[in-house]
Amino acid sequence: MRDLVKLLLKRNYSVFKVSRLLLSSMGFFKKKIHSKVDEFWKNRIDLVLLSPDNEKIHRVANAGKVMKDTQVMHNGIKIHVGSYYGNAN
Repeated sequence: MRDLVKLLLKRNYSVFKVSRLLLSSMGFFKKKIHSKVDEFWKNRIDLVLLSPDNEKIHRVANAGKVMKDTQVMHNGIKIHVGSYYGNAN
């Protein structure tokens, strides 16, 4: 059943958008974003923040913010939550 749903979402963009809208209205993505980060991601985040190269990245004012089912990247591009690296867990 799960594979069938994935296939349907991949083949029909309208169904994909409607499903994301429904999930975001129910707070699904907020729960995913505010869930506890595991050790792998905690270490990775700490490593990136310690790097001096990180200071050279120019960011828009709302970088990192999550609004409904989208997240704002450092350069202002909006992506679906969890689509860049997946969920934090």
